[in-house]
Amino acid sequence: MHPDLNLIVRKARECWPETRLILTTNGLLLSKKCPELLDVLLQTRAEVLLSSHLTDQAGVVALEQGRQMLEGAGIPTTIIPSANRWKEYYFFGDDGKPLPYTSRPEAAWTMCGPNTCFNLTDNKLYRCSILANAAQGYHEGALGEAWKITETYTPLLPDAPADEIVRHLFLMQGPLPACTICPEKIRFVDSQQITQDSAAKI
Repeated sequence: MHPDLNLIVRKARECWPETRLILTTNGLLLSKKCPELLDVLLQTRAEVLLSSHLTDQAGVVALEQGRQMLEGAGIPTTIIPSANRWKEYYFFGDDGKPLPYTSRPEAAWTMCGPNTCFNLTDNKLYRCSILANAAQGYHEGALGEAWKITETYTPLLPDAPADEIVRHLFLMQGPLPACTICPEKIRFVDSQQITQDSAAKI
């Protein structure tokens, strides 16, 4: 979990005092943030969505312990099953490395689910969570040259003025050149079964 998560939740409530505030997490690191996080969630009237990615017995037990801890503190909690089929946003080459699609940006944008899922990564604000992760992976050298197209997109930095944030996230709708990395049609794949041990290594 982000080291400043408690502050982020408080600031989110300050910015949107009346809106529904939801923290989504797989629950694996909740115990490291409690009890202070519990206090923050209560004070900010936040809810928690526990995304269930774990299928081994230890993972199921850990998720249930997190749910009980949250509900015991009076925090509304919902478990969202996420261990079945996943949407595919990249594929693997013969060498086993992830590769982007080479789609028509307009077509990829039309089928896109995350295109309104803004993402804060490495203190930069992105229009799309898929692009954020791909851009960071390319920048850090974890992804090959096929992902260089992600550099055509410039995320917002912390000093961006409010009008630029509104323009960038809400008014500048439509496909970007970097949208080519996603598929033109929704593709489902069987989920990679995550265990508590493997999740701890991620």
